[in-house]
Amino acid sequence: MRIAVDLRALQLGSEYRGIGAYLVQLLRRFPISDGPDRFVFLRFDESDPVAALGLADGGYDEIIVDRGRPVTGKVSAMRRLWDEAFHSDFGSLVDGDVDVFWQPDMYQGVPDFTETRVVVTMYDLIPMIMQAEYLPSRPQRLRRDGRDVKTWIRAFLSGEVADRKYRRCVSQVSRADTVLSISEATTDDLVRLLDIPRRRVVTIPLGAPQPLEEPDDDHGSGRDGRPFLLFIGGVDHRRRVADLVGAFEVLRDEGRPLDLVLVGRDFESMNEVHHQKGLRALRETRYPDDIDVLGYVDDDEKDDLYRRASAFVFPSAYEGFGLPVLEAMAHRCPVVAYDNSSIPEVAGDAAVLVADPGPGPLADAIGALLDDPERRSELVAAGIDRVRLFSWDRCAQRSQENRRTRSIPAATSSERRSGSSRSAPIASASGPGPGSATSTAASPATSGIDELS
Repeated sequence: MRIAVDLRALQLGSEYRGIGAYLVQLLRRFPISDGPDRFVFLRFDESDPVAALGLADGGYDEIIVDRGRPVTGKVSAMRRLWDEAFHSDFGSLVDGDVDVFWQPDMYQGVPDFTETRVVVTMYDLIPMIMQAEYLPSRPQRLRRDGRDVKTWIRAFLSGEVADRKYRRCVSQVSRADTVLSISEATTDDLVRLLDIPRRRVVTIPLGAPQPLEEPDDDHGSGRDGRPFLLFIGGVDHRRRVADLVGAFEVLRDEGRPLDLVLVGRDFESMNEVHHQKGLRALRETRYPDDIDVLGYVDDDEKDDLYRRASAFVFPSAYEGFGLPVLEAMAHRCPVVAYDNSSIPEVAGDAAVLVADPGPGPLADAIGALLDDPERRSELVAAGIDRVRLFSWDRCAQRSQENRRTRSIPAATSSERRSGSSRSAPIASASGPGPGSATSTAASPATSGIDELS
């Protein structure tokens, strides 16, 4: 069987995000060099992600996709983005050349093949869930809000391109014969918002880091021996850093000797924090000397931070899976997170889940944990057990099986036609919004987690 895999996400910045981790973890586990299948990798000619994976030469074929005209300035960059918003390019690959085409990044497009079985991995539909933040209406984008004309025009055009590209790409997902979803929460969103038949969606949870050996008990030994809270991730509309800073201030107002440590590329400097609410919270905090903004750290330093932190706090308004929760658990760090979307599905009973989002309830949950060492020890033990339910080996095996099998009925011609237009209106995301945090955990039977144990 010939299986084509689009690797271009690894050349466009996603190698540093969740999509990249997912793709790398699975490819390293597929029998590419000595298995029964022949893999065909699509990539740009700008770098070689295949070589970076360390795969044996000669065990695969490649298709080089031309990115078109070179980028020589801001106008050319915008023109390229505009072209990519309306067109998908799969190089020399044509229908029937391969048996299966796997698209791990819908932004690269989904081909309208009929002879080749098409498989797409979907991680979330967050721009549809949080339309006001990620896909604002045209009247919203037309507001100047005090910006100079040049900045306003650039922001408007960028918003137009992003909106059109997302709508076109998400409408093409219905072309797929099989959609691989990383959580039951994402599966529910796919069925509800894209009207994809549930029979064509397979939920395959991601893997997780294996638990570390039990270290010496030095949790809470931060700067000057003071305990500290840890956040690792990006700053955007979902990751409510302003809530975290607000909760931290409440705890400091109570007289607690406590620090806050923020880690991630978005924290390289204040200039990198583009989310205005989060930036304002950091600049106006009453405790600037107690907040360490570290930026990017290597794996060794990150491991050490997890090991010493009193708690990992994850105030996210919506997640397709919530891998940072499992990463913290694997490092024996107790977790406090918002109770919504896939987070309860992944965390189970091994985390403190905050039902009402906001600085006050978040501070109450953190404070209760800090005051209860026995509860903290229980969460650490439960977290280790929880992490062991998630395996990249099993994720790769089930993904490979669901790409090869034809037991799932292929998309009908009418279903394919529904995804053939360049763009489509996005359905209203009814039900609890991301701020309400009222989702409940899917049972193991429906989430697919029971199949991992």
